[in-house]
Amino acid sequence: MDQIVTELGNSELWPALAGFLLLLVSAALPLGRGTRILGAFGGVLAVIGFSMSGSSALGMLWGMGLAVANGLHLLKQDKPDDVEQLDLSGEEKLFSETVLPGVDPKIAQNLIGIGHWRVALPGAELMEEGQRMPELIFIARGAAVVEIRGKLVGVCGPGDFLGEISFLSGQPASATVRVANSVHYCAFERDALQQYLDAHPTIRSELEAGFNRNLTAKLMRTNAVAAGNDSLRI
Repeated sequence: MDQIVTELGNSELWPALAGFLLLLVSAALPLGRGTRILGAFGGVLAVIGFSMSGSSALGMLWGMGLAVANGLHLLKQDKPDDVEQLDLSGEEKLFSETVLPGVDPKIAQNLIGIGHWRVALPGAELMEEGQRMPELIFIARGAAVVEIRGKLVGVCGPGDFLGEISFLSGQPASATVRVANSVHYCAFERDALQQYLDAHPTIRSELEAGFNRNLTAKLMRTNAVAAGNDSLRI
């Protein structure tokens, strides 16, 4: 007890004691940025205190280790948001950037999670003209031809929706869509998607804005095809 009192009276040890006190406080608090800063500062203070007093090399090592550990956690927390976005696959990133550019990629990923990723081989039908309640389809890779009453009217590819008009209006599919090159697409079952959008009206607005952008682009390509430029897709 007398030794403890003596050490407490040694002003050279005060920074070390204060550092360990901060470490104890940070250990008792919930993890977070503030807690990590407190722990890192406490570790540095402990190292300085022990080095000033010339005692307890073990205490210096502990303080240094804790300071480094908390500093590394802070660096990890300070990574920019775009590092987390790397978790998105190329197809999911295409959906996020083209359909929901104003939405946090994490939220976009939640929406994508409702859909089902599939691969369709050449010749497969993604949608049939007159089909009731077709799925909403987002093409990520490949190409599909669009036919109305057996007549080729264009081609859809990466970034294009299929069935968005039917989804919005409740009307049957207005065209048949057949795979030309193997297609990787995301299909949304309409009831599940409607339930999600009913619960997230902001996402509904963003998604419908994406529909409008894509419809405008497809209309422009349709006009170009009608004008005789068959190299463009709709």
